Amino acid sequence: DYVQYLYEPMKALGQELFAPFAQLPDMVLKVSRIYRDARMHPPEPYKQSLWLCIRQEVPWWGENPCLFLEMTPEGASYGFFFYHPKAEAMERFRKDIAAQPRAFLELMEKTRHSTQMPVTARCYRRPKASPLPELEPYYAWRDQISCVRQVPPGPELFDPKLKDQARNCSPV
Repeated sequence: DYVQYLYEPMKALGQELFAPFAQLPDMVLKVSRIYRDARMHPPEPYKQSLWLCIRQEVPWWGENPCLFLEMTPEGASYGFFFYHPKAEAMERFRKDIAAQPRAFLELMEKTRHSTQMPVTARCYRRPKASPLPELEPYYAWRDQISCVRQVPPGPELFDPKLKDQARNCSPV
C-alpha cells in the first residue's frame, strides 16, 4: 500500500516539479522516506515522513540551497531551504546585497508577495554591522534560511492544486 499510494505518487510529483531543473548541471531529485534508528528513539513512530528534494549533487546537501516537499501525518510543508551555508557564502551574500540593496529588497518583497510566505532565517545573537538600516535584518542571517509553507491535513492537502502551489515556489 505504501508504494502504490504514497511512494509512487510522490515520485511522479517529484518528476513534474523537477522538470524545469532537469537540464541544469548537477541538479538531482531525491525522493525518500526519513529513516531513523528505532533503537535510539523507540517511543517515536518509525518512518512517518516522505519527502522530495531538488538540489545540487554535492557531498553535503546542507551547504547548498534546495527546494523540498515533505508529507507527514501532521500535513505537508514545501518551499526553499538553505540549512547550513558556509561562512564564506554568507559573507559573499552580504557583499552582494550591499552592492545592490534596492534590487535585493525588491526581490525580497516580490518573493513575499508572490508566495505569501515569509523568508526566515536563524540569526546571529550579535548581528553583523550593516551599511544600511534596511539591510540589518538580512545581515543578521546566520543559517537555516527558508521560505516554507505548512499545509495542515484536510482537503487542501489532497487537492491537485497543491502541485501548482509548490511549483510556484520554484522561482524563490
